[in-house]
Amino acid sequence: MNLFRTGLVMTTPGIMRIMSASKEATDAIQKCLERHCSGDWGDMCDGDKQLNQDSLDEEREKGYT
Repeated sequence: MNLFRTGLVMTTPGIMRIMSASKEATDAIQKCLERHCSGDWGDMCDGDKQLNQDSLDEEREKGYT
């Protein structure tokens, strides 16, 4: 379940080359994006995790999500 809309997702040329060469890399990158959109902030410090949560809370208060 996504906690927020991503809008247009862009990639760098280097990542595009990696994704073009490997389905496994494409799948791994997609999984990372899905995890992030579901609120799994991964290996971030607690302060950064809290900033992400605060942003979600603010968007929800404004009715954006």
